[in-house]
Amino acid sequence: MVLFGTSQNNWFISVANNYVNTLDTTGFSTARLHLTFTLPAVIFSPIGEEIFFRGVLQRTLEEYLSVTRSPLT
Repeated sequence: MVLFGTSQNNWFISVANNYVNTLDTTGFSTARLHLTFTLPAVIFSPIGEEIFFRGVLQRTLEEYLSVTRSPLT
């Protein structure tokens, strides 16, 4: 808040306002909200990362470079 202020130009404020406007979070404790948004990110982010790097990027690099020069092997 000190660095970016509390206007809509601060993306933290913009995202928070979007959640407030689109989701009904009344009755949710802070811990429940934290778990609701953190657990899926913790579970699915590594899966998506592996699919991209091992599946897409590594195959592309192996096609254009030799297998021994590909940095992800």
